[in-house]
Amino acid sequence: MVGALRACVVFLWAGSVRTLQSLALGKGSQGLNSAIAKHDSRARAVRSMDDFAHLRDSTLLIVCQDLGIISKSERKMLDAALDLRNNCRHPNNYNPGIKKVSAFIEDVVGIVFA
Repeated sequence: MVGALRACVVFLWAGSVRTLQSLALGKGSQGLNSAIAKHDSRARAVRSMDDFAHLRDSTLLIVCQDLGIISKSERKMLDAALDLRNNCRHPNNYNPGIKKVSAFIEDVVGIVFA
C-alpha cells in the first residue's frame, strides 16, 4: 500500500468538481450565471469551462443545488467532503484514515458520478 490517501481525496475532488462544472454549464449560461450572481455578486460570468477557475467550490455546490443537479442533502454531504479535501490539500499533519477516505469516496462517487 502506498498510503496516498490525501492525494486520493484531492484528485477525486478535482474530478468531481470538473464533472459538476460540466453539468452546470450544460444547463445553459443564462440560468447558471443568474444562480452564481445570486450567491456571489462579484463573480465573473461563466461561458466556458475555463471561466469556472474564478468560482469557489463552495459556491459551485450551492449553484448546483439551485440548478437541480444535486439535492440539499447531497450538497451538505459534498460540503463535508470539501472540508476533508481542504484538510488534505494544505500542508499540515492531518492524515485521514482509510475508513474516512473510503466514506469520502462512497459519498462523492455516489452523488456526482451515479
